Amino acid sequence: MLASFAIPKAAVACFSAAIFFLTAPVSQASLLLEPAVDILVASQPVTAPENLIPPLPGQSVWRYSQKIDTPEYSLEVEAAVDPDPFLTYGFSVMNLSNQPLDVFKHYSIQLDGGPWNAVTATLSIASVGGQSGFFISPAQDGVVRQASVDAKDRQVGVGGDCSSARAGAVACYSVSTSQSVAVQSDSTLDVYVHFILAGLGSAATVNGRVEILDLTPAPEPGTLFLAGLALLSVALLRRSI
Repeated sequence: MLASFAIPKAAVACFSAAIFFLTAPVSQASLLLEPAVDILVASQPVTAPENLIPPLPGQSVWRYSQKIDTPEYSLEVEAAVDPDPFLTYGFSVMNLSNQPLDVFKHYSIQLDGGPWNAVTATLSIASVGGQSGFFISPAQDGVVRQASVDAKDRQVGVGGDCSSARAGAVACYSVSTSQSVAVQSDSTLDVYVHFILAGLGSAATVNGRVEILDLTPAPEPGTLFLAGLALLSVALLRRSI
């Protein structure tokens, strides 16, 4: 008979504190760009479309919130999505069975704005072992988190296994990456998080952020002055001729 466990308050507080919502002036286009959210646990879809909350007046941030308790697992999810463009997500999952638990999350965002030239991504996963510890492994292709633009791999998250043979908290993954890439205003950003959590009573807390940016360096004031001086010289030269 399975014992009943609750997700540790410290773990919930950890991932809840990491979720923060940014606001931006809303455009008519971004109101129409509803993000797609897909969540599967133990290969079963558990997404609740009614939990996807549209932007408030004067904002462009979509929010997703969900909590599930079953005899096999507990799951709590928070996410914020802005088509102009970032994704901040966090969730905590606890395995209440003796079987490995497959956890899959996918966000798809139709971008609005741009163009941009860089993708930045952060990911952290902390796990709390049950009585027999825990084991986290990538579920597919050796990757825990992957972000892609227009279905092309641009940011590959961390891979490899993380485990502990005893109870207690362990920081498994912590990574921050940035990559130059041409992103158009009508591009699609897809973010996947997929792993296996094993160990009766073990829990994993996941926090991440993916953002599309324009990192074109601004010209130095001296450069602008020299460019303006050159244009002035050309104009005076033409007048003298």
